[in-house]
Amino acid sequence: MALLSLQKYLEVLAAQKTSRGGISLAVKMLSRSTFLLPLCGPQQQQQQRAMSTLKAISMRLRSVKNIQKITKSMKMVSAAKYARAERELKPARAYGIGAKTFYEAAEIGAEEPAPDASQLLVAVTSDRGLCGAVHSSIAKRIRANYTPEGNYKIVCIGDKSRTILQRTHNQNILFHVSEVGKKAPSFSDATAVAQEILASGYEFNTGNIFFNIFRSVVSYDTSELPLYSLDVGVSVVSYDTSELPLYSLDVGVSVVSYDTSELPLYSLDVGVSVVSYDTSELPLYSLDVGVSVVSYDTSELPLYSLDVVVSVVSYDTSELPLYSLDAVTKSPNLAVYDSLDAEVTQSYLEFSLASMLYYAMKEGACSEQSSRMTAMDNASKNAGEMIDKLTLTFNRTRQAVITRELIEIISGAAALK
Repeated sequence: MALLSLQKYLEVLAAQKTSRGGISLAVKMLSRSTFLLPLCGPQQQQQQRAMSTLKAISMRLRSVKNIQKITKSMKMVSAAKYARAERELKPARAYGIGAKTFYEAAEIGAEEPAPDASQLLVAVTSDRGLCGAVHSSIAKRIRANYTPEGNYKIVCIGDKSRTILQRTHNQNILFHVSEVGKKAPSFSDATAVAQEILASGYEFNTGNIFFNIFRSVVSYDTSELPLYSLDVGVSVVSYDTSELPLYSLDVGVSVVSYDTSELPLYSLDVGVSVVSYDTSELPLYSLDVGVSVVSYDTSELPLYSLDVVVSVVSYDTSELPLYSLDAVTKSPNLAVYDSLDAEVTQSYLEFSLASMLYYAMKEGACSEQSSRMTAMDNASKNAGEMIDKLTLTFNRTRQAVITRELIEIISGAAALK
């Protein structure tokens, strides 16, 4: 093709009648000797096409192998991070479960809120992906239950929830927190988010924290936690003042009584006579006799591969409720907690907000690492299957090229005879 283009270019130069006569003569000579410009035959074109196909297959095979190495490395890293997250999750559960138990025992939020009551929604995710539907399940729960026209605001912890929710609920996003997921969440991180919520100036009556509850290695539930705001209403709190009697030391001493008794002491000679023992014999059995007594059952224990275990797991989205101080103080069972004034209740609500955020972030981090470990394991398996298919295709194509070349060589040798 390159030689034909050169011939046309020289013909164009000759048509322009340049001042150099040698060029016109060379053009005429090349135009007459067309046999010097051979074209590629169909067999050569087919061979070149096969070679290009082999090169493309080898490049793709190499890229898939590199991807498999990356997914295997990410699986190992996620496994190590998951072990640490699961170890740190057990003591962190006391924070969220304790706050939730207080709300349930005091029967806070038993009444349905007003339709126009302001709400606060907190979506707990992270900035990192490649972990299945961990983040999208939380966003889907919010989009399914809350329309963009509602009276509520959303706090996005992590860029993944913000990226999904800003398409439909951009006007409802209060603020978002980034740089989440690179390190394990701590209580100071949850405290910073709680302070930002309280300092935002948004007054809410109720709310929910959406997060994923970790169940097993790759099983987690998406849950919600309640949130309460900080309106004052201390008049409902009541307690009783009672008296306890006090006694002086003189009165108390008369009550104390004790007896002095004696314990007998025996000498060594007297004590020796008490000691007695019998000499008995134990029968001994030979190996022949003993073998007949031994009996055991042979049973089987099922072994499951990782594929079987992974197929069973599932996760759900859960919620933690949030309530205002007005809702807390109006609770009928709050009077069982003695000496609760407005300052104590407000301080506890601020601490419970940070505690539930810390609990939700720990649950979400453990669920994310376990899901990423499973996702990378599935990606490694899919890459292995693709490598096998590409290797088979590459070997078939290479064998076809070799067979075609052998046929051409044998045909040429037979034609020379």
